[in-house]
Amino acid sequence: MPVAIITGASRGLGLELARSLAADGWNLVIDARDPAALRVAAERLAPSGFVRAIAGDVADAAHRGDLVAAATELGRSVVLMDGSFQFGDVGVLLNLNPKNKSIADLVPELEQGEPASLDTFVINHSSGVRVLLAPPSPEMAELITPAGVKKVIEALRRKHDLVIIDCTSWFNDTTLAMLDVADVVLTILSLEITSIKNMRLFLEVADQLGYEENKIKLVLNRADSTLGIRVADVENSIGRKVDHTIVSDGRSVVYALNRGVPFFLSNREAQVSQDILRLARSVVGGQSQTDTVDAGKSTQKKSLFAWR
Repeated sequence: MPVAIITGASRGLGLELARSLAADGWNLVIDARDPAALRVAAERLAPSGFVRAIAGDVADAAHRGDLVAAATELGRSVVLMDGSFQFGDVGVLLNLNPKNKSIADLVPELEQGEPASLDTFVINHSSGVRVLLAPPSPEMAELITPAGVKKVIEALRRKHDLVIIDCTSWFNDTTLAMLDVADVVLTILSLEITSIKNMRLFLEVADQLGYEENKIKLVLNRADSTLGIRVADVENSIGRKVDHTIVSDGRSVVYALNRGVPFFLSNREAQVSQDILRLARSVVGGQSQTDTVDAGKSTQKKSLFAWR
C-alpha cells in the first residue's frame, strides 16, 4: 500500500487530509508537536488503516529522519506466487507476459543452491506487487516438487514482508506443502449448495491434518446474492462462523480482470474494493498500528502471510 507522511496531523487540514488518505487505503505516518493531541488523532484514524504517530518538531532534522524511517518501514514488500502450476491465471489477470521466467525456472536454481538474485524470476507489477508466475505450459508442472515449493517459499520469505499464494482448489502434494507452511489460509465459498458441501469437506480434511481453527479463515464471496441460502444457513451447515464477506459486483470485477488491472486500483470506492481492503488489513495483522516516539518496537516472527 502507498505511504504518506502528514505533518500537523492532530487537527485541522492535516487531520482531514489524513482521514481522506486513510479512507483510500494509504498507510500513514502522522506528526504533531502535541503528543496528547496526536494520540487522539491516531485513535480516530485507527479504524481506517495502518497509522504510525510520532510526536515532535518537523524543524528538527532528527525528527524528520524518524518520520522517513517510519514511512520506509510501512512501505512493505509483497510478492504474489501463482500456486496453480498447470493452469495458473495470475499472469493473464495482471496483464503480464506468461513467457517470462516462472517458478519452473526457479526451482532447479534453488536445488543447486541459493540463486544470486530472485529478480531474474520475479516480475514487478505496476501496482507495486512482485509476481512469481506459474509455468507457461501444463506439462512443466511436473518439474515442481513439494520440496521444491518449500524452498521457493523460504526464499521469497527472506526477501519479502508478505508472501501471498494463489493455490488450486484441489488437494495434491504440492498444494499440501503450501498449506502446511501457511500462517493463514483464506478459503473462498459462495451461497451455492455445491460450494458449501466442498467447504465442509475441506474443513474436515484440515482438521485431520491438524490445522488449528484460527489458521483457516472463511471468506464468503458474493455474500449479498439472493439465491435462497442465508449466511446463517451456511454457518449452520459447516459448523463455524464466516470470517469475512465480499459483496457481489460482477460488472466491476470482470471489467477490471479483462483489462488486467486490479479492481481495487481502478475502482477503489466500490463496496467490493472496500471489502477486499478490510480483508487485507485483517490478514496483515490488525486494523492499525499506533506508536508514540518513545514506544518500544515490537518484534514479530517473519512468516508466510504475516508481516515481519
